[in-house]
Amino acid sequence: MTQRTGSGWCARVVWTLVLAGMVGSEAASAWFRQTTASASAEISGSVMTTSNPPAPLARVLVTASGGSLKTSRTTISDEQGRFAFRDLPPGNVTIVAARPPYVAMAFGAKRPGRPGTAISLAPGQRVPNISIALPRGAAIAGLIRHAGGEPAVGVNVVATPLDPISAAHVLQVTTDDRGEYRIFGLPRGRYAIAAGVTESASAVLTQLSEAEMDATIARLQRRTSGLSGSTGSAAGRTASASGPASEPSRRLATYGYAPIFYPGTPEPDRAQIVELSEGEERAGVDIRLQFSRTMAVAGRVSNPTGSLPPGTQVTLTRIQEGTTLSSLAGSRVTRPVDAKGEFQFTGVLPGRYRVVASVRVTTGPRPGVLWALSDVAIADDDVSGVVMTLQEGIRLAGHSLFESRSRAKPNDLTSMLVRLVDTTGASSIPGSGTSRADGTFEISGIVPGTYTFTSLLREAGWQLRSVMIGGRDVLDFPLEIAGDVSGAVATFTDQHAELSGTLQSAPNVPAPDYFVVVFSRDHAFWRLGSRRVQTARPNTAGRFVFPDLPAGDYLLAALTDVEPSDLGDQGFLEALVPGAVPVSMADGEKKTQDLRIVGRVPMPDRREQIRSRR
Repeated sequence: MTQRTGSGWCARVVWTLVLAGMVGSEAASAWFRQTTASASAEISGSVMTTSNPPAPLARVLVTASGGSLKTSRTTISDEQGRFAFRDLPPGNVTIVAARPPYVAMAFGAKRPGRPGTAISLAPGQRVPNISIALPRGAAIAGLIRHAGGEPAVGVNVVATPLDPISAAHVLQVTTDDRGEYRIFGLPRGRYAIAAGVTESASAVLTQLSEAEMDATIARLQRRTSGLSGSTGSAAGRTASASGPASEPSRRLATYGYAPIFYPGTPEPDRAQIVELSEGEERAGVDIRLQFSRTMAVAGRVSNPTGSLPPGTQVTLTRIQEGTTLSSLAGSRVTRPVDAKGEFQFTGVLPGRYRVVASVRVTTGPRPGVLWALSDVAIADDDVSGVVMTLQEGIRLAGHSLFESRSRAKPNDLTSMLVRLVDTTGASSIPGSGTSRADGTFEISGIVPGTYTFTSLLREAGWQLRSVMIGGRDVLDFPLEIAGDVSGAVATFTDQHAELSGTLQSAPNVPAPDYFVVVFSRDHAFWRLGSRRVQTARPNTAGRFVFPDLPAGDYLLAALTDVEPSDLGDQGFLEALVPGAVPVSMADGEKKTQDLRIVGRVPMPDRREQIRSRR
């Protein structure tokens, strides 16, 4: 099946009529053929299954993006699995195919969820017969039961991948009226399965003391006796009089459903891992929910400058610890405070929590966010008496600098947005602000924590190069904030650095099937998310690009494969050093560093480093 762009077809017809009517010469016809050919690059190919033998896949959504395309284009494969994109502009184009229950794949990708190979298009170039193979997704099915054995309806079931290649394939479904679930379209790999009752579907059981049970029975006896005309027995009245009133007032013990990991444990580290092969149908992954003792967290919020502002609310957030699976046991609940400033959370499972009170004040001498914070540990008893006093949010102040070679400083700095992002996810209050006309900025309403800094400047062409606070660039290292911060300097530049090159297996023979990694020679930058540790796939011409690298000394390495988590693995990067190619970058420098494959070095995990030379 082919795709035709209506506007492009119409333009060709119009130009044909104009040229025929105005010129009518052979020279004009030649000019027309050359002009239209230069604007009509084309990619065509087919989508197949990974079965043996492969079979064509119809009705697959195939999407082209990147390059000079303003928006992505999508077409559908025909009965023979064929597709085509016409009238493509030159540049790097990425092709992705998707159709449930198959796993989406990019052209040139080694596995699902991995970057593909961009197709380098020259003006008028035709790239025929590319092929994308879609693996059939695996499926997990099972039954979720309540603690008593009856089917659990409306329970969320989550399949969390433990392999980096499947990190983008966290899937969640809800059990049906029979308590059954089925998750499909999963890439091959290892998964942890967890079931959790939603707040609206959860059940809470209350445990009564012996005296409370006696009192409850006595009340039922009196109600039954009243129906028969009796005022109740003396024993009943005695039990009522000697019931809970004789005991100190206390909250009744409650039990609720905790998230349970297959095959039946509330502890993430004890979950049984389910390993799936391509297209496998795994049934019988059943989970029985468990009641766990739940506690209450209660306290009071006060405002030292007066009454509580309207809209004051309290958020309880579980602090994540341990493995990736621990996040499935997390929760975040928000409650408003009452007229006295009091709050209470019930049905809280054991763990460490952060309690944050907040309110945004829009009037008064200093509008902004008022906040209070307290961390609590919940074991086997209620937590009460959490006292929280509102205070003004922490403020971060600074100014911006603009270093330019070719453009004037932006006229309107008030449109620049500055923002802090909590790296732990425990704060429910984002810190953000805008710049003033003179380039100074202030972020208010910040809660103590660890943050990264971002800035958005609407005027194109500028890049945030550094944010210096206390002699450290917080674009490279997270910022610990415990009190007001001043003197931040955010430097923007119009000098866009670029490290590029080609990877070849022989002279003029591109090697697009590999990965190129660039990483700082300074071990301090070896962490996941660092802008000084990046990976790229060469396109079909073998060209790779690392845009906007900060100035510094780097190492270049080529590999047969790279997992996303490898970029934060110090041992992995250390193993690449002996065979890597050194390269240095200055501020705003555009440097070309070509690589040629001269051998292979086995890695401990069966991958290979490509030994390269300049």
